[in-house]
Amino acid sequence: MYSSCVEKPLTVLLAPAMFAALPRLRVILIALCAFAFAIAFPLVCWMAIGHTQVTAATDASLLYKLHALCLATILSCILCGFLKSDRSGEHRLSALILYAASLLILSILNQASVRSSWDYAQVEKAAALIVKGLSPYGTGTTYVLYPPLYAQAMAGCFSLLSVLLRSAEDVKIWNLLFYLFQNLQFAASLATLWCAFKFSRVCEYTQLQAALISTVVTVFSAPFCETIVGHQVNIFITAIILFGLVYFEIAPAMSGIAVAVGTCLKVYPATLIVTWIWHRQWRPAFFAIGTVAMLVAIQTLAGGGLHVWTDYFSTASSYIGNLPLTPPGWLFTSPGLVTVNYRLWNVLSDFAQLARPSLPTCTSIARIEASVLAIYFVIRCFTIPKSLSRNFVLIERECNLLSLLLLTGPSALTHHYTMAIPIVIWTFKQGFKYAPILTAVSIILMLCPTPLNFFPFALQSLGLLIATGVRQFKPKD
Repeated sequence: MYSSCVEKPLTVLLAPAMFAALPRLRVILIALCAFAFAIAFPLVCWMAIGHTQVTAATDASLLYKLHALCLATILSCILCGFLKSDRSGEHRLSALILYAASLLILSILNQASVRSSWDYAQVEKAAALIVKGLSPYGTGTTYVLYPPLYAQAMAGCFSLLSVLLRSAEDVKIWNLLFYLFQNLQFAASLATLWCAFKFSRVCEYTQLQAALISTVVTVFSAPFCETIVGHQVNIFITAIILFGLVYFEIAPAMSGIAVAVGTCLKVYPATLIVTWIWHRQWRPAFFAIGTVAMLVAIQTLAGGGLHVWTDYFSTASSYIGNLPLTPPGWLFTSPGLVTVNYRLWNVLSDFAQLARPSLPTCTSIARIEASVLAIYFVIRCFTIPKSLSRNFVLIERECNLLSLLLLTGPSALTHHYTMAIPIVIWTFKQGFKYAPILTAVSIILMLCPTPLNFFPFALQSLGLLIATGVRQFKPKD
């Protein structure tokens, strides 16, 4: 068979695949062109208005309103084209639900577009240091827990825009970069919504159910909305994790590359690499590991040497080590183990007249708890019955590893739980039949905001623990 194939011209062998890929490629190209238009047209209009009305040019909200109008128009055109095609009622209703969710995401993003957040400002400061040839982990920035890729990418974009817009002031270039970042964040939000929908289909939800649950876990999720408003990198990490879960067999190269980029932004996507190797999914794992190695090499060479990595590891470890000694304000609103221990101990001391807790003691207890949780999740991963399907085992193991990182992360915050979207979808599917009330409670806790003025602990971590308990290792009926 192999020799007969070799004798045929290569074009004959590739022609069926090429023609099959043409419609999908055409859709992708049209979508990219429409997205580029939605970026450029509002910017051109805003600049043109500024030549006649100076007040309009200084009002950035006008730019983002024009931008939202363009995106909403494009989404409406896509919906109309879909509805005109020969589709079933369920397909059309699902499309309407996803369209409404997309408009809600656009509304949330538009409200957060006029001014950048504190978190984004720290990355911008780190990128500005790189542009000046300095370390992003120097004084004046709290860019200490992110690997260097995020700031390096922003600094590279700034340098490119500086070359293209030589007469522009630095402030204007940074503002333009924020505008482009907002567009990228909207694309990542839509990718999260779509991949959540596709992941729901992998979990054997119907199309209508998948549309409903993907909408709930995004636009009706407090962590998801906080991530968008806070201009957090977690929206990209969530999209990458979901993409890797859905497309690792269909597009192993793209999945591996995406997960590698995510791993270089934050450690959470690395759980997928572990899961792929565990299940002998060599192709996505190979592309992921290879891309990580290539990115590290490029970062090291472009960054001027190994000092960027020594700076990163030294400052990150020093920062984590000093958390119980010089705690930042965010630590007391964190769902992490240290915060939970500290706040619960405070409540107990009020009732039982015990000594007030110290953060170093709570940190030591948290390390023991983290070790116990690690043992628990590892046991869960190894005790999944082999009689269950391969997809079931892979998804369950990935959810366990991701849960472990979310629960034990030293700097976990509530908006990090946007990365729990696949866990929420999987838990509802696997737990609702056996424990409907506990499953509903766990999902509500993971999606709701945490009123820390009333509760001595973050509700997201409690919901995640309950979700782990309600998922059953039972074969499909």
